[in-house]
Amino acid sequence: MFASLRSARRSILFEYYIIRDDEDGNELMDILTRKVEEGVEVRLMTDGFGIKKGPAKAIRRFRSAGGHYAVFHYWLKLLLSPKKSHRNHRKIAVVDGREVFCGGFNVGDEYRGEGPLGHWRDASIGVVGEGVVPMVMNFMEDWRYAAWKDPLKDISFYLDPSVKSHGGEDRMQLVSGGPDTMPNNQVPMQYLAMIQNAKERVYIATPYLDPDESIKTALMYAASSGVDVRILIPKKKDHIFVYWNNLTFADELMRSGVKVYRYTDGFVHEKAIVSDSRCCSVGSANLDSRSLSLNFETNVVLYSERLTAQLADRFLEDLESSEQYSCEEFDRRTTMMRVRMAVSRLLCMLA
Repeated sequence: MFASLRSARRSILFEYYIIRDDEDGNELMDILTRKVEEGVEVRLMTDGFGIKKGPAKAIRRFRSAGGHYAVFHYWLKLLLSPKKSHRNHRKIAVVDGREVFCGGFNVGDEYRGEGPLGHWRDASIGVVGEGVVPMVMNFMEDWRYAAWKDPLKDISFYLDPSVKSHGGEDRMQLVSGGPDTMPNNQVPMQYLAMIQNAKERVYIATPYLDPDESIKTALMYAASSGVDVRILIPKKKDHIFVYWNNLTFADELMRSGVKVYRYTDGFVHEKAIVSDSRCCSVGSANLDSRSLSLNFETNVVLYSERLTAQLADRFLEDLESSEQYSCEEFDRRTTMMRVRMAVSRLLCMLA
């Protein structure tokens, strides 16, 4: 992605949840600032909660150079507002309207394995061709909401003319959702459809396992109907309450035949799902209540046997660096573990 950003000649649209104040975060800001100085129109949007301080000095240099900057929901202004729980969790980078990157990675050293959790397992996808169009439209909608005082140009400026005539061999669908689309949020609908339509297998990688009732029921029904349902979650903790919730929901699912694995080679942050051999999905949405109802999320669904096979093969490779969890192991939990799970579940229900 950094290499593509360095090649930009006309425009960069960059929307990310987190940019750390570290080597990678500052390298990104150096690239964006340099592009502004070269005459490229650069629009950078971050989430108020996700960015926090971030690379504040580098962002100031970026703005002083003429870069456009917007924050999606300044969290300090939302302390007494119901919107304080609504976070823009999307990761979208559009370069010259010809190439897009979308997925689970944020920008920071930890996302390439140099943080306290060690090796980082994640997934993103690069899109070229007609699939760029809805991605640009997604960014423009968010920008108009967050930075209406800094209007965009016409969409034609942010699209390379070649994208509409370029048809690749793989079909894709952009799925975006958030609290503004409730109760018809497309993200949980997408996950539900991919599970319900599976006849042979469902592979899911997610750092946070807290599905809503409909998705949980669909997973249990699929497994009890003979579908090979496997879910990969981290063994390491990044959010303590979420960690214990993962195990609680894993137990419920395993009792219906779902196989749950815990990744031991670092931390798995990937948000991916494989449904049979027909389609797969990579994006920003976790399988938890926040991503399914409170956050603004974007996934890319791929209708491609070739790419689905690649993602499935990689999932199975990851299982070789994982250990299978079991109901027997869950039942051996200590009293303190039971207390932590109960408190975590309560906090989850109140969230």
